Amino acid sequence: RIGFEGGYSDLGRLKSSFTGVVGDPDRFLVDTNDLHPMSAEGFDLSALARLPLGPSLHVKARAGAFLWSTNVRTYDGATQNVKGSRNGADLLYGIGLDVRLPRKVSLTVDGARYFVDGERIDFIGAGLSYRW
Repeated sequence: RIGFEGGYSDLGRLKSSFTGVVGDPDRFLVDTNDLHPMSAEGFDLSALARLPLGPSLHVKARAGAFLWSTNVRTYDGATQNVKGSRNGADLLYGIGLDVRLPRKVSLTVDGARYFVDGERIDFIGAGLSYRW
């Protein structure tokens, strides 16, 4: 079966710290803001294909777009700070398994790779659902 899936993904928050002597603090803050690893949140839309491997097991694959935004704040621990925000649209893809358990319960395990401004962010998740 083929279908579509939409959602909202929050890929988490990151924190970095540096120690040392800096000759030009203002330039260091700007450069650090640009070098900080990416994370983001946003909406995704994917095409989804499901293939049954048996009566209670399905494998699924998805590919789509991730419309993301992120905020970055770099500060020197006292008074100076640099704030920035970025947004864009990038690719995502993933694969997963759905297992139907007794009593209308299903277990899902998914892995996805999001691309954010040229960086890869891998996500692994699991879910439990009940059908009534």
